[in-house]
Amino acid sequence: MTAGRRLFPTLTGVYGVLRLHDGLLEFVPDGSPAALWRVPATTVTVTQRGYFASSDLSLNSPDTGELGVTVSRDRISRFLGSENRERRQRLYADELLGALVLSGATLR
Repeated sequence: MTAGRRLFPTLTGVYGVLRLHDGLLEFVPDGSPAALWRVPATTVTVTQRGYFASSDLSLNSPDTGELGVTVSRDRISRFLGSENRERRQRLYADELLGALVLSGATLR
């Protein structure tokens, strides 16, 4: 899944891929050969943000601090928004939230 932020933060946010595998959540920035960070899902607290928030989920762990995350299976547009795309991203965020909780993350 791709991670990023919407609206003006899209111009300054870090883009890349979130991977959840074998109980570990990692983030690989665009253009990087390796993960910037990797944490056990059991150390992550995940919060679903409101509809008008600039990101769909908030992820928090002792190693990463709080991160606002927009989730997509498609490349996230940094300049143009689309209501249909944003609806799909909310669904993708729901899927990631469920997978994190099943992997031991705390839902807040």
